[in-house]
Amino acid sequence: MFNPDFLKAIGRARRWHFGTWISIAAVVLCPPLYAQQVQPPPPTQLEWRIPSLLATPKTELTQAKGGISLTVTPAEYHEKIKETPSWDPESLGAYRADQRVFCKMYTTSISVSPDRIAFAVTIANGLERVFRGAGFVGAGAVISLRVDGKSISFDPSGITELLNVVVLPEEKGQVAVYGPSISTLGESGTIDFLVYDVVTAVDAAGTPTQRQNYAWHYTYTVALHSKTVPIRGELFIGPTIQQARPVRSGDADWAVCPRWK
Repeated sequence: MFNPDFLKAIGRARRWHFGTWISIAAVVLCPPLYAQQVQPPPPTQLEWRIPSLLATPKTELTQAKGGISLTVTPAEYHEKIKETPSWDPESLGAYRADQRVFCKMYTTSISVSPDRIAFAVTIANGLERVFRGAGFVGAGAVISLRVDGKSISFDPSGITELLNVVVLPEEKGQVAVYGPSISTLGESGTIDFLVYDVVTAVDAAGTPTQRQNYAWHYTYTVALHSKTVPIRGELFIGPTIQQARPVRSGDADWAVCPRWK
């Protein structure tokens, strides 16, 4: 049986604006502009080791012998956090015909500074002669570390500041001295900083008349630290990576969805 309400519905439909039909078709037939959901990479587990040195009860940090006074202080260690940016080599999807979406990722790393067994050495020159680091070592003085009972010589890069220091009479100078990497340390142990045959007195002609030995003894512990950090990312839009700009809230609703911190 013919239904007259059907013609009435058709009549009402003809009066709809043409753009309304287009909108309905776009919703039903077209997928979202950017349907892919970007998932952040799994977080990274970072670990680092921080050593701590403590002088033994009988060790004097400042030791004065003859005309030369030496003070040896262990370095304080701390972590340094660094974020390294990198571009995802693949574009994530099309934004418009001439625009694509790119992801810039930031990877976090942690390092320890200094990364070597280190000491600050203060030299107080009570002699009437200039103290020269190069002459100090060249005159027969020997600097050595003993880590957990094993003698370790300083390599040239670790005593560069000492070799270049010049301290005038009645003045002080401070240098940094570096030993092996802190990765060579165990969980706990001993470190001895040893200096042998230091010229502590000279005659009028500058000829050494007295030599002394110095020694500092420490115990150390190494603390293990860990931290879980996410890999942070940001979305950019542009025809190429070089021309890409950060997405803005007005670009599209999806633009803020894949962004993570």
